[in-house]
Amino acid sequence: EALSADPFHIALMEDPDYWSNMATAKNGGVTYGSKGADYAEWLEREDPSQAIKAGQIVGVKNGKISLSTENADQIMAISVMPVVLGNMPDTTRQEDFEKVAFIGQTPVWVVGEVESGDYIIASGNNDGFGIPVSDEELTINQVSQVVGRAWEDGDKLINLVNMAVGLKTNEMAALLKNIQNDVTSLDQRIAKIEASIGLGVDNLTQK
Repeated sequence: EALSADPFHIALMEDPDYWSNMATAKNGGVTYGSKGADYAEWLEREDPSQAIKAGQIVGVKNGKISLSTENADQIMAISVMPVVLGNMPDTTRQEDFEKVAFIGQTPVWVVGEVESGDYIIASGNNDGFGIPVSDEELTINQVSQVVGRAWEDGDKLINLVNMAVGLKTNEMAALLKNIQNDVTSLDQRIAKIEASIGLGVDNLTQK
């Protein structure tokens, strides 16, 4: 019997459950169904003996990861259950690597109460935990520490919350808004001081 070049036939030969993982959408489209919610890649641990667990926040330095986030090139999170996993290492070295979420949704460990929409930043303690920061509280020094944005609430001392990673989180827009609010507040305070001592702008320009 001649071999079929039909990709669907080949897929069914390789994976009998192929169609159980597919869902037909409108307009003839096809969607792959999975409980995973992020795209991740295997990245090597800087220290192979360091234990790193799913949901922890890590620092990436020169392409290798550790719990240390100080002076890291990037701050990322360990994926719990990726839908796509790239950069597969050799099976003989896989134990030295971890699955790091690049884009999508992934649960992450956060200390303190969390509200949906909060930015999640590294705790600064190199312990794998994040801390929540609201739009109004985000500072310029924290922008480089942003891992993602919470998409659910958490009311415990330590929470495992779903977080969006690698998506446009608008932290710069929030930061600029905060700076503008600070400038406006400062202008108002200066205007009040000038008025109280009779040194308004008009009086100053006349002198």
